[in-house]
Amino acid sequence: MGDAVKSLREAGVVERIRLADNDLADLGDVDCPSIERDHGRRDLRNFEEFLEGTHRVKDKLSGGIDSSRITFCLGRDFAIVHGSLAGLKTVYKGKPAIVWLDAHGDFNTPETSSSGFIGGML
Repeated sequence: MGDAVKSLREAGVVERIRLADNDLADLGDVDCPSIERDHGRRDLRNFEEFLEGTHRVKDKLSGGIDSSRITFCLGRDFAIVHGSLAGLKTVYKGKPAIVWLDAHGDFNTPETSSSGFIGGML
């Protein structure tokens, strides 16, 4: 999961999308906090890093996208969804829509998660 974005970039995902829409703007990667070891509440691990990453994604999108374009976000885990939606909401009128592709369902809650991993919670 940690190498997903790098691997997709190296495989040429941005260039392939540009073939369909040459107007694609690539804002680059967001430098999100690293987690050296799990910490915090057992039912909500690494919450500070999650919040900081969410704010960084939101800020990047809020200042760099054009509302006349379709916005494509590529992330490595569920945590990018919150920041993406918050950033898109600052640019697009109404409610932003999202197409989310994931390798597994993220249906846990703090009460049902055995790991406390935020990326596994809706």
